[in-house]
Amino acid sequence: MDVLSDYVEQTSSKVQAAELRNVHVVKRDALDTGLDAESTDTVLLFSVIPSPTAPLNRLLPEMHRILKPEGTLAVTTFPWVLQSISRSGLFTFVNKRNGVSNFRQS
Repeated sequence: MDVLSDYVEQTSSKVQAAELRNVHVVKRDALDTGLDAESTDTVLLFSVIPSPTAPLNRLLPEMHRILKPEGTLAVTTFPWVLQSISRSGLFTFVNKRNGVSNFRQS
């Protein structure tokens, strides 16, 4: 999911080239995805930097809402953002692999 059409198209092309049948790329607002609660296995937040248009206090609850209880929030970003995710009380740090920090719902 991305709000920028170019990134959605690039990602979609890569998913098709890799023949990934269980990946759905969509353009949506991350603060109000419109996805069903507990409908997503993995949420990827790569290079997401909170801003006035995507504040963590609104982004994280929506990601928590759509993530299945056994799902994973995978994040690459600045250390202070990772600390904010842990402090939110919504997610608990699990591990870091290949530069990606993984969280589960608290």
